[in-house]
Amino acid sequence: MTEEGPKIIRALRQVRRLHDDVSLLLRTADKAMGERGWKNAKSDSRALYETSSSIDRPQQWMPWEIYRYYRHDDRSATLASLTVLLDDGQTEFPEPLVSGSVIEFEDANTAAGHAYWAGAFYRVMPKSEPDGRIVEVQREQLEKSWDFEFQSARCFAYPLVTVTSEEVLREKLVGRLLSQLGVPLPG
Repeated sequence: MTEEGPKIIRALRQVRRLHDDVSLLLRTADKAMGERGWKNAKSDSRALYETSSSIDRPQQWMPWEIYRYYRHDDRSATLASLTVLLDDGQTEFPEPLVSGSVIEFEDANTAAGHAYWAGAFYRVMPKSEPDGRIVEVQREQLEKSWDFEFQSARCFAYPLVTVTSEEVLREKLVGRLLSQLGVPLPG
C-alpha cells in the first residue's frame, strides 16, 4: 500500500461529508424560507449548475456553486438566493462562503429567465470581507456577458464554517435575507 492512497480516500470522504452538510444547510434554509412564504423558484430540487460528467470537462466534475433560489407569489419580480460558493477557479476565496442575494427585476418573466445568475453576484463583487455586510450591486460591476438588467440587487456573504447550527443559519442567513426582502422577522 502506498502512503498517498489512503490520503486520497480520506480527502474524498471529507468532500462527501461536506456535500452532505451543504445539503442539510440548504434543505433547512428551504424550510425556513418556506415558513415565510418564499418557495423554491425552480420546479425541482436541483442545486447544481454547470457541472459535467464528460471526460472532456473534468474541471466541472465537482460543483463550485451550490444554490437555492426563492420566489414569493406576491413578489414575482423578486428573486432571492442562498448559495454556497465552494470554488470556481476564477476568484480567490480564502475559504468556502455562503452568500445571499436579493434581486429586483422589472417583471416576473425577466426574474425567471435569470435565476441561475443570482447566486453568483458575490463572486464578482470587488474584494469585500464576508462579514454579512450588505453590498449593493451595480450593473457596471458585472461582467458584460451577464446580459440582463435588474432594478436593484444586494448581496452578503459569511464564511461557510461559521454556519454551525440551525439557529445560526436562521439568524445569519435566512434572517439577513428576509430583512433584505422587507419581511418582518418573528419575535
